[in-house]
Amino acid sequence: MIEREEKEDKYLDKIQKVFNDYGWDTYKKVNPEECKGWDKPFEVDLIVHHKDYGYIGIEGKHTRTLGQGSKVAQAITQINRYRKLTYLGNVIIRKWAIAVGTEKNSVCDDNRNEHIKIFLRGFLRHKDINISLLEFNEFRSWNKIVIDAMTPKAIKIPPYSNTRED
Repeated sequence: MIEREEKEDKYLDKIQKVFNDYGWDTYKKVNPEECKGWDKPFEVDLIVHHKDYGYIGIEGKHTRTLGQGSKVAQAITQINRYRKLTYLGNVIIRKWAIAVGTEKNSVCDDNRNEHIKIFLRGFLRHKDINISLLEFNEFRSWNKIVIDAMTPKAIKIPPYSNTRED
């Protein structure tokens, strides 16, 4: 269990660094205001903020194999507990995302897992779930992070540029 938590933390550290590198504010392991003083308070893995997009709560999960779908279910359950709570003073987070890391890096880091990405995007967008998929690929020079891929409201960090020099 501790090894999995360490891997999850390292994965989230990489995601946090990209957000920071592109001017986002980040807050790691945040307890909701309503849970302060509890023996075992709820804890959001990562909250990010940008003036153009607002606050986004991110729940990270690390899996050994892609067969551990229960990790995604666990993240959904956690986010559903977090949705109506306040953070960082009096902030209500309106957008929530799940970032799924594996032994190699991310479920979403290359084309080998394209069918899994497509499934997760559609599954999480269902009106009764309404959670975004955070896709992370640290090896790209553009779009290292994409939230809500393939939608008009996709958030891409860094955004693709026709003038890039790589």
